[in-house]
Amino acid sequence: MEVAARNGAELALSGELYRAAGQNPLEGGTLQGPVETAIRGRSGMMTVWFWRCR
Repeated sequence: MEVAARNGAELALSGELYRAAGQNPLEGGTLQGPVETAIRGRSGMMTVWFWRCR
């Protein structure tokens, strides 16, 4: 939630979750990414996709 809010999105999905769900699993918005971002409490970067309401 922190990463989503910091990037002006309603939801942030990990790359792994995005692959498991299939392309654009959420209707009524747009899915943007991938973006490499730092996650508090994790070492290194993580691939994230952002979902934004239309």
